[in-house]
Amino acid sequence: MVKVYVKVDSDSLITEVNSEIFMESIDGYALIDEGEGDRFTHAQGNYLESGLMDEQGRYNYRLLDGNAVLLTEEEKQELFPPIEPELSEQERFNAAVLLELAKLKAGDAV
Repeated sequence: MVKVYVKVDSDSLITEVNSEIFMESIDGYALIDEGEGDRFTHAQGNYLESGLMDEQGRYNYRLLDGNAVLLTEEEKQELFPPIEPELSEQERFNAAVLLELAKLKAGDAV
């Protein structure tokens, strides 16, 4: 039997999954299952049905009562709010130039 361990963050989100075969130490990890076959032996890519992360890089699972529980989209939106990218100095300059051009075109230039 191969044991599967997970590491969680402060929100109990599963941030790592691995089988004991590939681990030097289990310190800081929680045992969640054991069994036979590729699902257990190669747990990193096979144990969690939806994978560790989604296409947007958000964790998919939370450890709840010793079980990996799939997060809902609503939970993910709460845990991982979208980050608005800051405009670079060049992008702000370009926007100001475009605004002035639009004003000139409309006859509103100062």
